[in-house]
Amino acid sequence: MSFGFRVCFVLTAEGSLTSDEEFIPFVARRSGLSLKLSSGSAGASISKSDRFSISGGPFQTAEDAQAVAEQVRVALLYRATANRRGIDLGQQSLKGFAMSDYGRQYIAELLNVQAVREDHLGITVFRDDPKPKFVRINAQGLVSTAAQVMVDDLAAFIGHYRFASEKAEISAGIYAISHFVGRAPARFLLLFVSLEALFEPAARSEEAQKHVQSLIEATQHAPIPVEERDALASSLTFLKSKSIAQTGRDLAVKLLAGQTYEGADAATFFSRVYKMRNSIVHKGNIEPEAIHSILGEMDRFVADLIRHHYVEP
Repeated sequence: MSFGFRVCFVLTAEGSLTSDEEFIPFVARRSGLSLKLSSGSAGASISKSDRFSISGGPFQTAEDAQAVAEQVRVALLYRATANRRGIDLGQQSLKGFAMSDYGRQYIAELLNVQAVREDHLGITVFRDDPKPKFVRINAQGLVSTAAQVMVDDLAAFIGHYRFASEKAEISAGIYAISHFVGRAPARFLLLFVSLEALFEPAARSEEAQKHVQSLIEATQHAPIPVEERDALASSLTFLKSKSIAQTGRDLAVKLLAGQTYEGADAATFFSRVYKMRNSIVHKGNIEPEAIHSILGEMDRFVADLIRHHYVEP
C-alpha cells in the first residue's frame, strides 16, 4: 500500500497563473522529490483554471505523505507573503462537504472510475492504489429580498436617522464589509474590530488614576534605558482608562439589558467572544468549529449594539 498527497489552492486574480499545460512536473531542490503543479479542472489548461494543486507520491506511509504536504503548504504561504499575493488554502475553514463510503462508491460508479475523494482546499492525503478522482460540489446559498421591501425600508429610513458619532459610522462601515469576508476567523476578528471602533473607554476612579500616575512617575525616574522607560510609561498611561474588556461589558449592560446571546446575557457573551479574540490574537490559537458556531450570534450582538448608535436628527 502506498500514499499520495494533494495540496489544493486558489489564487487571487492578480496572482493567477498562465500556461497552456494542464500539468507541470518539477523537483523540490532541497529534498529532490518529484512533484506536480496541476490545473484544478481535468482537461483544462492551467491558464483556464481558477483552482490549482501540488501533488506528490508515492510514499510508504500516510505520515510521510502528510509531512511533505505540510512542507508544500508552508512553501505556498511563504511565496504568497514574499510576493504579496493572496492564496486560499482553506485556512481554518470547515470542510465544504463530505461523502459517506456509499456516496463515494456511488459517485465513482457514475463517473466510471475506481475511486473518488472530496476535492477540498488544503491538504488531502490518500491511498494512491487505486488513485482517486477528486470531485467537488459547486453550490452557493443565496438569500434574496424583494426589491419592493428594500424600497419600503428606505422610504421609512431616509432622513430619519443619523450616526451618533463618527466612531459609530466607522463601526457600521466595518460591520457591513465584514459580510464579504469568507473565512470565519477573519470575519470574527473584523466584527470585533467594528466593536472596538465603538468603544470610548471611560476614566477609572480618581484613586486609581492617582495610583497609575505614581507608577508612571516612578518609571520615569527608574535606572533603565531611556527607550524602555518611555515605552513603559506610555503603556501605563492607558491604565488610567478602563480596559477593552470592561468597556465592552459596560456597553453591553447599558444597551442590551435583557437580551441573550447563546443563552447568556449580553455582558457574559461579550466576555466569551473577548476571550476568543485574545486567544486568536495573542496566542495564535484558532478553533474553527468554535468560531463557526458562535459567528451568527456574534454578528447579531454587534448589529444590536450598532443600532443603538443611530439617532434621530
